[in-house]
Amino acid sequence: AIAPDGTIIFGCNDGNIYAVDSTGKKRWSFATGSSVCFSPAIGQGGVIYAGCDDGIFYALNPDGTLKWSSELDSALQTSCAIGPDSTIYVACRDGRIIAFSESGKMLWEFNSGYRLFSSPALTKQGALIFGSENRRLYALKTSGASGSSHWPMFMRDSRRSGCYSNGNARP
Repeated sequence: AIAPDGTIIFGCNDGNIYAVDSTGKKRWSFATGSSVCFSPAIGQGGVIYAGCDDGIFYALNPDGTLKWSSELDSALQTSCAIGPDSTIYVACRDGRIIAFSESGKMLWEFNSGYRLFSSPALTKQGALIFGSENRRLYALKTSGASGSSHWPMFMRDSRRSGCYSNGNARP
């Protein structure tokens, strides 16, 4: 990830998050104690967000000091997504999506029931999109107090049991 001031931030399998300037000179490092498999994300004010294989999610100040952390009891092997309201969305390998406020308060949790290996992404309409091990694509509403399905339902039926005819069906 590239910070507003041009600093390059990256995680490493050696259990550190590094910041280097455009010449490659190290500005700082932060020891996580576990592999950081995916790119960190940068939010408002240059706050850096990254998860680790040991299930700890970190928020770092732009100078590399700890702002807050949360133990999530599941490997974190994707980049997080950050909404326009600064909500941070974290995908856990155990199937959970967890939403955090900027201050580190857990806002809500959604459990897909299947392992997650894809980074979540936000649409312009505010849907959080992610895929899971069961080969399904999920879309969650990101407004409100809890995550709920935002995916269109055929015939407004959550069981997807409606019937469609293009006019060529025979009785």
